[in-house]
Formats: sequence, structure tokens, C-alpha cells
Amino acid sequence: MTLRVFACLLCLLSACTPARREVQGRILRSTHFAGNGGVGSGNNDYQLRAQMQQQNTAFGLSIWPLLYIVEPRVLREEALARDAWRLEMWYAHHGWFDARVLGWQLREVRRGGRRRAAVVDAIGFVDRGPPTLLGSVTTAGLDKGIASFGASALRHHGLETGVQFDLATIDLAEAEILANLRNNSHAYAAVSSQISAHAERRVADVEFVVEPGIRSQFGAITVEGNHKVKEKYIRDNLAFEEGGVYSRTRLDRTQRQLFGLGTFSVVSIEPNLSDPAEPAVPVTIRVTESKYRTLRLGGGFAFDGVEVNPQVSTRFLHPNLFGEMVRLEVNATLGLTYPYDEFVGVGAPVPTADLSLAVTYPRLAGPRWAIEAGGRYRRDEQAGLWLYDNPEADLALVFKPRPGLITRFGPHYELYRYLIDDSEDFLQFARALFGKSFTNPYTLTAFDQQIIADDRDDPLFTTRGRYAALLTREVFPLREDGYAFLLADAEARFYRPLGAIAGDLPLFGAVRLHGRYLLPLEGRALPYPELAFLGGSNSLRGFRTNQVGPYDTLCTYPPGGHTSAGGIGNALGELASGGLHQEVTHYHLPRGGQAALDSSIELRYDWLYGVSFVTFAEAGWLAETVRHTGLSDVRWDVGVGSRYRSPVGPIRFDVAFRKLYPEDEGPAEVLGCDAADVEPRYFDLFSLFGDTRPAPVAVLVFLAIGEAF
Repeated sequence: MTLRVFACLLCLLSACTPARREVQGRILRSTHFAGNGGVGSGNNDYQLRAQMQQQNTAFGLSIWPLLYIVEPRVLREEALARDAWRLEMWYAHHGWFDARVLGWQLREVRRGGRRRAAVVDAIGFVDRGPPTLLGSVTTAGLDKGIASFGASALRHHGLETGVQFDLATIDLAEAEILANLRNNSHAYAAVSSQISAHAERRVADVEFVVEPGIRSQFGAITVEGNHKVKEKYIRDNLAFEEGGVYSRTRLDRTQRQLFGLGTFSVVSIEPNLSDPAEPAVPVTIRVTESKYRTLRLGGGFAFDGVEVNPQVSTRFLHPNLFGEMVRLEVNATLGLTYPYDEFVGVGAPVPTADLSLAVTYPRLAGPRWAIEAGGRYRRDEQAGLWLYDNPEADLALVFKPRPGLITRFGPHYELYRYLIDDSEDFLQFARALFGKSFTNPYTLTAFDQQIIADDRDDPLFTTRGRYAALLTREVFPLREDGYAFLLADAEARFYRPLGAIAGDLPLFGAVRLHGRYLLPLEGRALPYPELAFLGGSNSLRGFRTNQVGPYDTLCTYPPGGHTSAGGIGNALGELASGGLHQEVTHYHLPRGGQAALDSSIELRYDWLYGVSFVTFAEAGWLAETVRHTGLSDVRWDVGVGSRYRSPVGPIRFDVAFRKLYPEDEGPAEVLGCDAADVEPRYFDLFSLFGDTRPAPVAVLVFLAIGEAF
């Protein structure tokens, strides 16, 4: 089969034409510059190439098999001549008024022939000359009451005497002055800039001329295009009202809110500014309704080094049920889970399920209040050991004081039931593993409060903005043997473009901070599934899922097999293996902790063709108890990765590196194992494929959909 696939691939490639045989003339591989400055100069090679009409050929021109799919770029010398003028204009816009492109040198890197084109590199020689600085920077037309709108814009963009002239910065300041006015009742404002250059002194004076116009407010509001969505629900989501002070920001906020309803494919908000003498500005809102019933199907495959999980999923969404904007969402994920050694061997799969239903009524006591009711059912394996059922139910009041800010509070209930034998052997083992307070099943009755603040520009492909979430939960027992504890889980994320400090490169920074803390009450224990864990593709990527910190190992044997732990290993062996195993099976259960903190920082670089590259560093702290912890509980890792911008979100590939820690050497406690059968778990690529370690580091690889945060 492998030879057949390989032969088909060779035939396919042989039918393609190498890039160098596709064109007549010479191919331009890459363009470089001399005399333009380094990476942080503000006019590096990348920035200059972005201004040129002549394009470079993508990477792989002479590399098999990329040479069959790379699109060659033919060198056009007349385009290079025009590009010299473009570059001089670009330099002038950034303060280098005397900059000149002295010429181009073409360097042949691959000879041409009768059947293939030559490949050349182009080197442009630049003489920037001395820079021009700003002289006076003034504003005209702003009276005393609104003078601060101009002063704040100039201060924000650093426009002051002595800094280098930059036309783009002047344009940004001009736009900000206009935005400040239009967000503060001056709907008809106009701003222009006048530049006077003094070549002999190499300075340029800038004056912003402002026409503020009359003060204005919102006039009549008209809604068009809605058919099934009642107009009152559209008006409930307006961030402005008739007679209110005119603000462009409120119009933009309204557009985001209407999109957020999920019922419109197009939302257009148009103020009528045709009459500059009319203080009441009419506003027209035009919407196009989208299809309400949405059904999505998908599938996936996950492998974390311990378990293999193929899955199929479906999602049904109706955002306007009964024509009253009632939102119905149903999700279902069905799958199978195999321990890795069983997947490649003879083991039987274990079915898993994750089903959820949520209903939201959007207008409980006015447009800002809603009520949500939901339920969820999960069946899965815990650490590859025990199958469990976990039904949940929630009822929450939702308050949205403004766009991007949501608060929820209400009761929470869940049942956690391990599908195990209730015999004394199993209970003895479970209490040894989870503590003497272990009960099966157990229930959690709690009251939750949650607040989410989100002003990211895009939840999937984020480049700027902030996200913060805080969940607090008070668990109180309804029975004497129930649990009682307080839980707090907080997360903050920050995103920012770094082009201003990286020479306009498409570089972005992202930071994530996360913490979880559980406080037991009345001397009661904490339920194991609620504990804090670290490690995984969305946590510390130097560790597999929940792998940070000490863990315990359980050994099971086939029926009748020998174990030093008496009847526990034999009894559990029959349950775990179904009589199929002929040797010891290891189960590794992480201990988790009462508290955890973790942080991540990423630098993301957008390349070409939807591909980006990432480098990251992460640190975390996990404490079994906060009273007995220290620096020994701190972990860290670093790594690199790549992303591909797909229709379903970023497809992510990460490689993480870290040093070895005590949990890599073996379990903290062994249960039911013969001495000869005690061994450490697999924890990275090296340990997965061999017992010898070529380097004293761990290497983890993750392939997932979606950013780590």
C-alpha cells in the first residue's frame, strides 16, 4: 500500500512543471538593500519590499518537491525603475526628504539554460540623506472648551518639536482629533493638516486646521430590513437614543451589539450628515437577516501520549426561537477512548459522550437582563482508569451593563458517579487513592458568580485587546457527608501589536495569567475532579495534560495474576482489562492541588499564505496545599510553533522544551504493583519511543485547533 501511494505521488509530481521551466526570462528570487539601516531602523528590507510592485518568489524555488508548486516571479526591470521612485516617495513620507535610490545590482544565483530560467537576486543601493525634523506643531480652530481634543491627540502620537517627520503619524493624529470631536457632539466636524517644509533648516511645520461645526445630538432613528426579528429587540440593543449627545463610538458599539445577536448577516448604521446646520442627526439602521437554524457536523482525533480519542460532534443553533429572540443551542460529541497500548494492540474501546443543551431568554426585566437554563451530561474515563458519569444543571441570571461585559449568577448542581463495583476491594483502593472521605456517587450543590470582560478585536485571530474572566463558587452540603468549599478561578489575557517597536513588522504580543484556588470549609475534604491541575496544550505545554506535580501509580494484573497488594490488583485487573491483558497494566493518577498559578507569553509573527510563527515561554506553580509549598513546586518551559489560518480557526503546531523534574523520575506512591513492575510514566517524545534519553530535557509536541489562549 505504501509503495502504491508513493508511486502515485511520483506520477503526480512528474506531471507538474518545475517553477524554473514555467517562465520566459529571469526569475527574481529575493530583494535586499544596502544603506537602508537594520531591522529596527524603521526602513528595513521587509518594509521596503512591501512598497514595491516587483515581487519576490516564495521560498522553495529550488527545493524538491516545493519547486513544483512555487509560483515563479519574473524579473521586470522596468518595474524596478518605477519601484525606485516609489521607495523615494516612501522615504519622503517618513522624513527622509533627500533619500535616493542610487540603482540596482542583479546577482545571478542560478544559471539559466535552454529549458530553464535563470534565477537572480536584486540589491538596491539607498542613500537616505539627513532626516527632516518637526518644527512647530499647532492646531487652529479649537476654542477653549474643546482644545483638549487636539492636545491629547498630539500627545498620544508624540508630535512635538524635534522628533522626525512622519506623514503616517500626522494622518493618525488628524484622524484622532476628528474622532474626538465626533464622539463629543460634533457630528459635522472636519480636520485637515497643512505642512510647510523648510529645506535649508531641514524642518517641517505642521498645522491642524479644525472646523468643529455645530453641536449635535441623535435625531430620528429608522430601522429597515427586519422581517422576522421584531423591531423592539433591535431597539433594545441600541447604545444610543433619540435626543442623546451624538457619538460615533455609540454607533459602532450598536453595530457590534446587533451582530452579537446572531440573527443578522449584515448590519449597516448610517447617520445622515447632509445638512451641517441641522443639530438633530437622523440615523438609519439597515439589517439583513441570516438563516436562523444552523446545524454543524465535525470530527476529530486526539492523542496525548496516554489515550487515543476519535470523536464526532454536532451543533444545532437557533437564535430566534418563537420569534422572540429565545436562543437554543444543542451540542453533542460522541467518541471512543483507547489507552495507547490497547489501541495498537487488542484492547476494547470505551465509549464517551458530551451532551449539552442551553436556552436563553433575552428580555427578563428589560433588554440588559436575561435568564439562562442549561444542562450537560458527560461520560468519560478519568486518567484512563475509571469510567464516570457527570450530569450537571445550571440556572443563571445574566446582566449586560455594556457591550463586552457580562455578569452571571445562579445555582449549580452536578452529580459525579464512578461506574465501579461497590465491593470492599474497590472502596479500599479508592480511599487509598482519593482519601478516606471518598464517596461514590457524590453531588455538588453550589451558587456561582461569573464576570467576563472582552474587548478583543477577533476571538479567533486576535491581534489586540483584552479578555478577563472571574468565576467564584460557594459549595454547600445538603447532606452530612457532602462537600463544602469555596472556589475562585481567574484569568486575564492581553494582546497588542508590536510593529511600532519592531520596525512595522507584523509582530504581535500575547500574555495570559491564570489562577485557581480552593478553600475547604468545616474541615471537609476536596473532591478530586475539582482540584487544580496544570499541563496540556492550553496550559504549560512542556507537560502532557494534568501532568505537572506528583502522581500515583496503580498496577492491575489479569485474573489470577500475582500482586503484592493482595486482592486489590487482581480485582481491579479484571475490571480494567476484561480478562484480555496478559501482563501488568499501569494507571497514573496526578494528585492535583489546592492552588495553581500559570502564565504564558507569546510573540506571534504573521508570515505569508495564512502561516504564522510563534515563540513562547511559560511558568506555573501547583501546590497540593498552600501551607506546604515553595519554589520546588514551580515549573517552566519554552517553545516554538506555527499556525495556519483555516476557516475553522488557527491550526496550531507547538513544540515545547523543558528541563526534567521529580515527577519525571517516577510515581510518588505505588498501589498494587510488584517491585519489578514499578516504572515511570511516558511523559515526552523521548520516553514514548525508548528508555534511553539522548538529552536531559523533555520535548512535547501538540497539534490542535485554536490558539493556546
